[in-house]
Amino acid sequence: MKKLKLIVCVTIMLLSTYKVSAQNNYFKEGILEVKGKALFNGSPTSTYTVSVFNKGKKTDSIKSKSTRAVYFTFEFNNVYTILYEIEGYGDKIIIVDTRVPEGLRYLEDDTHEFEIELSQNLLKQTSETEDMPVAILFIDKKEKMLVLSDRYHSFIHNENNCALASNEK
Repeated sequence: MKKLKLIVCVTIMLLSTYKVSAQNNYFKEGILEVKGKALFNGSPTSTYTVSVFNKGKKTDSIKSKSTRAVYFTFEFNNVYTILYEIEGYGDKIIIVDTRVPEGLRYLEDDTHEFEIELSQNLLKQTSETEDMPVAILFIDKKEKMLVLSDRYHSFIHNENNCALASNEK
């Protein structure tokens, strides 16, 4: 009987170790899938260029000829920049932060979908805000998934905050 209990305890311990190891490898070997659709005046558009940067170097670029979403794959523990460009309008930047929060063992969902409006910005941009991202995607420890920072988006698009930034010169 003692031998059986010992075997069960050792088996449970080995399975627990394997589970923790597999979860840690999930972040080392896994990828996040992000799908982004560009809009122009609220409707899907096909006349834009999208580029991806990692550590200041361009890693991918596509000139869209379709209104379908563009798929991206990102490795964990990096910070990427997605740059949307449309002729005659300001660039739109999205930051994708795939750094895994300390203590997070797994993600509930490793995909994310967003839409970005490429039409002219109605707010007056200052030199301090013209190259700011319109959003940041990051891994939320509580939600256990990639989420879009809505507070950052609202701060950047709030006229009062833009005015504050220009007055702080």
